[in-house]
This record gives sequence, structure tokens and C-alpha cells, in this order.
Amino acid sequence: PRSGGFARLRGRLPRPVAGQTVLGFGLVTDPRTRLKIPSSGVTLSAPAGAPVRAVAPGTVRFAGPAAGSQVVVVDHGRDYYTVTAHLRDVRAQPGAELAAGGVIGRVGRDPFRDAPGIYFEIRRGSVPLDPARWLSR
Repeated sequence: PRSGGFARLRGRLPRPVAGQTVLGFGLVTDPRTRLKIPSSGVTLSAPAGAPVRAVAPGTVRFAGPAAGSQVVVVDHGRDYYTVTAHLRDVRAQPGAELAAGGVIGRVGRDPFRDAPGIYFEIRRGSVPLDPARWLSR
């Protein structure tokens, strides 16, 4: 994928955690307020502390606290990035080269549902892409 193959993985990416999508992409209903809010990614349920893995090879561009969460940003080449948040802890270091399936952290708590889970985005540059179209079923 580093040579531009990330785009060819559309519809075939593994999930970063074994879990179900509980909040989708686009305009979604906030479970706390019942208001419609925009979501640039998806929320996946998963057991607390479960490993969270890179969906494709890449370079860690950011790993640490951001916006009240532990976050990892992976650059997959050709302007494709994944962003993972609500991690309990981060296991990847900025600049690290990751293989597909490499552990980037562990599942933390999704503050919107007050339940274990992660938030996951796929971006091309600054444009969010619907992960449902990229992740395998």
C-alpha cells in the first residue's frame, strides 16, 4: 500500500478491532443528547483493553493525547490516513513503520456511549471517507 495501493484495498480493509459499528459516518444521532451531529468516522464497539491494529501498512504521524482522547494517526501513502481515537493507551510511536495488523493501542472508552469502543476515520488529505465503504464486512 505504501506505493499507492491503499486505494486498491477499498472494501477489503480489516477492522481495527473485532467489533460492531455502533455509530456510523455522516449525520448521526448523539446517544446522549438525541441531537443530529456530523461524524467524520465510525464508532466501533469492542472489549475494553482489546488490541487495536493498523488496517494497512503505514507510518505513525501522531500518537498521543488530542481533544481529550488518546489518538493515533497513520499515514498510508498517497495522502491516505487513518485516525483512531478513544484508545486506553498508545503502543505506537511517531515515525514508527507499521505492518498491517500492527498494534497501535488498546480499546478505551467511548465517551459518547459511556461504553468500551474506539472511533475510527479514513481520510484522503483532509477529506473524511466513509469507513463502511472501505472495511470488509
